This record gives sequence, C-alpha cells and structure tokens, in this order.
Amino acid sequence: MTSARRLAIAGALALLAITAVAPASAQTRPAYFDQPSTIEQVGRIAPGTRAPLLVLFSPVSSPSRASLPPALERSVPVPGFFVMRTPGVPSTSDFLPSFNSYVGWMEERVLADLERALREHPVDPERVYLVGFSLGGDTAWALLARQAARFRGAMVMGTRASASLRSSAIESLTTRGARLAFVIGTADESRRRDGIRRAFERARDAHIASELFEFGGSHQIPDESTYVRAISFMLDAAPH
Repeated sequence: MTSARRLAIAGALALLAITAVAPASAQTRPAYFDQPSTIEQVGRIAPGTRAPLLVLFSPVSSPSRASLPPALERSVPVPGFFVMRTPGVPSTSDFLPSFNSYVGWMEERVLADLERALREHPVDPERVYLVGFSLGGDTAWALLARQAARFRGAMVMGTRASASLRSSAIESLTTRGARLAFVIGTADESRRRDGIRRAFERARDAHIASELFEFGGSHQIPDESTYVRAISFMLDAAPH
C-alpha cells in the first residue's frame, strides 16, 4: 500500500471518528440545572399534617408548569399539596443524543430539591409523585426507573416511556404500593402509543397498580375529565 493510500485511509478514519463524537461532545449540561426547582403550596394543608408533592417535568420548548396547567391544578383531588416545578425550557440539543445524560442531570437536580422540600415544607416523604408530558413524561418515567424507592408513583403523558424497569425497581414499586397512570391520545403517533402501552403492560404484568387512560386527541395535554381520572388514580383519591 502506498503512503498516499495510507494517508487517505487514515484521514477518512479520522473524519469518521470526528463525525461520530461530534454530536455527543456538542451536548453540554444546560445552565438551568444550576437553578433550584420552585416549590409551591396549592390549597390548604391542615396544621400538623403532611401533604403530597407533585414533581413536574418540562416538555420540549415549554416550562414544567405545562405538565399541570393552572386550569387543571384546581382539579387535583386532594385538599392541599405541594408542586415542585423543575427548571428550564429544554431544547432538543439538551437531551440528544444522550437522553441518559439529560436524565442524570435532572436526577441530581430533583434529588437535591427533594431534600430541600422535605426540610422546609410539611411534605409527606411517602407521597412524592412524578408528572410529565411528552419529554417530561419520558423524563418522569426514566427517573422513576432509576429512583423507584423514592417515589410513590407517576403520571406519564404523551410519551414513549422508553426506559426499562429493572427487577429492583419493580420490587421497590410493588413494595411501596406505587400507582402508575399512563395517558395517551388516540391520534398520537404510533411510536408513542406503542411505547406507552408497552410500559403499561410491563407494569401491570409486574403487579404494579397501573392504568392506561386514552382520550380523543393527538399529542397534547388530555381533556380535564381524563386528566382528573388519571391523577386521581395515581393519588388513590376519589375525583372531585
């Protein structure tokens, strides 16, 4: 092989290597993870009692409050609760190509803020739930899979729920009596409908209390009736 040929091959290999690593190296930790989540009380909490905490995650290009809009916040079927709104308005480059990196950064943020919530507010540590739509739903599901012992349940909406539940996570969720609500529009894309159904069936077959809620819509927050039924199931509370 001639020197020119060897140099050409080496150059091509170098170009392939650069191309392969460029997307991953371009994904950096978003600065908003340096900002704490906001923690707010909703409704009335009786003195001397502890209330549930809902941790909200952001869809793409929207803040985390989009997973529980104010119009639906009033419909949560408990008299008082806390909401933790995670920071940031994520773009695609924040969570791709490595969704695991994004979840890891979110995990650090949420665990730190959860400790703060338990110190500063009358939060019931046995009733902490994850709620998210689209990217937020996938993030909630992935974090539940990684930290199942810390959470009582999740409500995942409009997502493929791509993370896998390990046997240890299943054991933690069943032991704690976790409740999982899966929500999807009948006109949402097939990848999301298939993914969320697989996650639901996996949880149901593992004897985790789970329910799949479908509504006549596409990739959107469900109508109020469906939302209330789903969140009521997760909280094991009767709808208003």
